[in-house]
Amino acid sequence: MSKLRLRPLLGGMVVLPCLVASLLALQWARDRHGSSEEAQSLERMAQLAVVIGDLLHETQKERGSSSVYLSSKGSRFNEQLKVQRLATDQVRIRFVEILEAERTHWPAHVVATLELANSSLRDIESRRRQVSTLEITPTDAIAFYTELNERLLESIGSLVANTADVSLRGTATAYLYFLHAKEKTGLERAQLANAFGTDAFAPGQLAVVAGLIASQQAYLNVFARMAPPALLRAYESRMNVPAVPEVKRMEQVALARTSGFGIDSASWFATMTEKIELMKGEEQALSEAILTGARAVVDGARTGLIAAIALAVLMIGAGLGGTLALSVSILRPLMRLRQAVDRVSEGDATVTIVLGGPYEIRELTEAFRRMTESLRWARSAPRGGQTGTFRSIGSRFHTRS
Repeated sequence: MSKLRLRPLLGGMVVLPCLVASLLALQWARDRHGSSEEAQSLERMAQLAVVIGDLLHETQKERGSSSVYLSSKGSRFNEQLKVQRLATDQVRIRFVEILEAERTHWPAHVVATLELANSSLRDIESRRRQVSTLEITPTDAIAFYTELNERLLESIGSLVANTADVSLRGTATAYLYFLHAKEKTGLERAQLANAFGTDAFAPGQLAVVAGLIASQQAYLNVFARMAPPALLRAYESRMNVPAVPEVKRMEQVALARTSGFGIDSASWFATMTEKIELMKGEEQALSEAILTGARAVVDGARTGLIAAIALAVLMIGAGLGGTLALSVSILRPLMRLRQAVDRVSEGDATVTIVLGGPYEIRELTEAFRRMTESLRWARSAPRGGQTGTFRSIGSRFHTRS
């Protein structure tokens, strides 16, 4: 330690703590950067989940329209089916574009479920041709669209399962269960459109419809427990329209017998579609809540990253500034004092020095000033006894130097 110079010692005393703090701040910044990337991934997945929900809505409508068309042997819903297919394709293109552009940002298991859904979508054209030419039964057509929609729901489920943010997980789970309830509702629309179109249930179809109605309620019960209270109240208010009890009346007629319903399939389809469109409004509210929450997470992560970087820069600046301040306040007065000492040792007792620096250095400077005054007084005194005094003082000064 005795061989070390004061400047690096003082610099180390200031810089080392600031350097440690800076490294901690940089590590925090690195963590915030990782959180920011995770938040951005969450936002991308939320956007994709919304698109998949929109696609699911359109395939549900196409499934119901196809059921009415096939049940009527092609005499009904010909134009509606064409329009619906175009609407489905518009959302399908958006889904494929996002999948291709963003696949590198998602985990492998998420991409795998998305690819399964995409592979089912590729088969839709061949199924459409079979529907248009009446080469497929209503049961098989419904089964195809149902399997496709299950794949879409599985892909949304993988996105929800990958949601790391606790504040969004509840809303995302409520969204998933609501989509399941809406899918069962859409499937019921297709099944009863077929039954009302033929005015009779096919073997086992009544049990299927009863199971679909029960499944809807089960999924909605979970949704009610997981959804934010405001969105749940909005859903209950939204469903308070005449179409909802009318759907229930038609369901009761269907469950009470196996044929002879006396309900027009187009009327059923329109009424149930009105109810499903109301559910779509709730779906959009849920998806908007998820997107808003995801953006809030992104903004929070970005703010944390900026704060961490700013703190790191501040710590580094504090270390450099502290070293400079010490150099100015301690080392510079010591350098002036040393120069003055050198001049006195060379015989110049007229040296003056300005007080400065911390208290201890000012004390040392003041002692040096008194010493030089004593030297000047001794030099100006008459020869004789005082000469010995001057030499004695000078000798002690040289020795201490």
